Amino acid sequence: MPEMQIIADNLWWMLALAASIFAAAFSMANQFFQADTKIMIFWRGLVPAITLFPALFFVEMPTSWIFYLATIVTGIIVIYIDRKFMDGTAKYGGGVISMLMPTLVWTSFIIWFAIDSSYRAHFFENMNQSILVVTALIIGVVSSMLMKKCSISTEAFKFMLPFYIMAMCVDPLNKTAMDNSTFWGGVIWYSWVQGAIVAIGSYMILWIKHKESRNEILAPINIKQGLWIGILIVITSCFKNGAMSYTINPAYVSAIIFTSPIWVMIFYKIIGHKEKANMIAGLAFVLSAILLIIAT
Repeated sequence: MPEMQIIADNLWWMLALAASIFAAAFSMANQFFQADTKIMIFWRGLVPAITLFPALFFVEMPTSWIFYLATIVTGIIVIYIDRKFMDGTAKYGGGVISMLMPTLVWTSFIIWFAIDSSYRAHFFENMNQSILVVTALIIGVVSSMLMKKCSISTEAFKFMLPFYIMAMCVDPLNKTAMDNSTFWGGVIWYSWVQGAIVAIGSYMILWIKHKESRNEILAPINIKQGLWIGILIVITSCFKNGAMSYTINPAYVSAIIFTSPIWVMIFYKIIGHKEKANMIAGLAFVLSAILLIIAT
């Protein structure tokens, strides 16, 4: 049916937009909690592993080894980058770190352009559309980086540089996994496998290197905060995985998810939290997202 095709064609950005809202909540939650990030990474993995386990029996299990390789590698990377992200948001604020994240859009776009021959063919066969897409990505990345007027942005960028180097692989790997599975099988199994790897890996690190933090895992405050972090991760990752299944380039999903600084700014405005922001740049970022949606 034509109506169903229209929905399918637009589902990627709808799911990505939903993911951006919860990604903003995840960023701000860690800033407000000021929790032990070593412990929160464990809960970030354990909650998805537990909550999604029953769903495994109702979806098709992926059979491609590529899916599992991409998912396992991503899980290993996530153990490092999520802790770095949490440390960064706790130290510099969710808005500042979220502002720097869109630099990953271009790395994701370039990596996928390089490795996916079908996307390259689509890009050159639809040059008018491709020009609009590239224009939207340029406007989005530049305006997002100008969104905050903050003297610590350079310091924050240096702190987060190792994060960016590792994180640039995540979205192409996420898209690769989704392309080698059914929709629901990929959405659920990707989040579950990744959660299990993160939970096991982070607990091993706690056991070997951080015994004091390990002993505090079941402290009431850590359980409460860990559950919130974990639930936000479950929701964000499922929306993002769904978006990756329908998009032709993971950078498109990233560009929409990185509207999260807008949600951070709106929330800060509501609660009266003062944070310098360039509203013109914020508006330009929103317009770039709209242009990207129209172009695709």
